Amino acid sequence: MSDILILPVASASLAFGLDWLPLIDGRADRMAYRVARRHRASHLVAAGSFAAAVGLAHLSPRGTGRGAPLHSAAQNMARLFPAGTVALLMALDESCHWLVAVHEGTVVARTDKIHACADDARESLEELRQAFPQLMLLDESQAPSLRDIAAASGEPSRLRRAHRWHGGAAGLLRWGLLLLALAFVPPRIWKLWKASAPAQQELPRVDAGRAWLDAQDKAGR
Repeated sequence: MSDILILPVASASLAFGLDWLPLIDGRADRMAYRVARRHRASHLVAAGSFAAAVGLAHLSPRGTGRGAPLHSAAQNMARLFPAGTVALLMALDESCHWLVAVHEGTVVARTDKIHACADDARESLEELRQAFPQLMLLDESQAPSLRDIAAASGEPSRLRRAHRWHGGAAGLLRWGLLLLALAFVPPRIWKLWKASAPAQQELPRVDAGRAWLDAQDKAGR
């Protein structure tokens, strides 16, 4: 899984370099968690129940920190450009060149990547043009700044933990009822089985000496 770059910008911390995978239609939020667990990701980004892609990240507890909320920069770009096919090539510093592409409000797979030099990023951009001929690279007058990207942060772009109790409070309630059932049902079943089992009749105790005398008496008669 790709290395994640986290930059604090304004009131949010932006995460760059997530791995993006497509999602099928339907309950995309549930599917996103399944995909995240399959790829052993620690965090994910999925924009609602009808999201077309999920972003995955592997972050240590120290990496997430306890400061400003952590949001996906690529998902914020998708929120800023909900229509069309656009790409952004931004130099975060001399050795970090960020390339991301968005198609109809969805982050394109194999983008949201950090390149060590601008030439590598441009090579990836040319590969994207082959898949998306209509791709438009944002120039300086069109490209948002880091502050603009951070300002688009919201619940759809927030990184969430990939491991959770399914169903929230309802899921916790189901697990609690299951534990109670495991604790109380087996003893009750045992009692019911003992009550329904047929009682064994005790055999009468036989006095061997008395039985021998009775047998002799019968034989004499």
